[in-house]
Amino acid sequence: GAPDRLIRWARRITLERIAESPDKLYLYQLLSDLAAELRDPAGSVRAMTAGIPIAGEQRTPLLRELMSLTKGRDSDRDHRMFGKRLIGQGDLVPPDVYMELGTSFLKAGDVASATRTFRGAESLPEYTELLPQIAIAFQTEKYPREALRIFETLMSSSKPTPLIQLTVAELHEQLGRREVAFDLFRRALEEL
Repeated sequence: GAPDRLIRWARRITLERIAESPDKLYLYQLLSDLAAELRDPAGSVRAMTAGIPIAGEQRTPLLRELMSLTKGRDSDRDHRMFGKRLIGQGDLVPPDVYMELGTSFLKAGDVASATRTFRGAESLPEYTELLPQIAIAFQTEKYPREALRIFETLMSSSKPTPLIQLTVAELHEQLGRREVAFDLFRRALEEL
């Protein structure tokens, strides 16, 4: 790549252009790219974030890019913030965005935000296929009541597979409901 001093000069010129024309999104994207070239991820995120108010129709892809840039950093707080803004816009986003963001909220211990995020996926045609993944996310992060509620919804809407029955039995057992768990274990084993 180009020498750092040249990139710093380009960054300075880009900042001047932004001062002259603050309504040009491509300048913020250029500034972000220059920061990335200088190995300054925080500067890259700051530049992209500054472009959000003027992004217009590009706001959704911009927020998705910001989610990607902030994923797995020291604190996923920014990742969750950008995800909340993205979903809050009401635009349709792929199912994996809902799963990624909801799981991030669960890891942070924010069950209410995770639940709201997962409910946001209800308008997607793939929602019924997401339900088992959502339940597993709750179960993995040690929220058995929430996982059980979703698995029981799945069991009532269609004939449950033995695997779902065993999972529900295990969750009942974790919650101290041994008789219910025993009955579900027995029924699941009979079907195998």
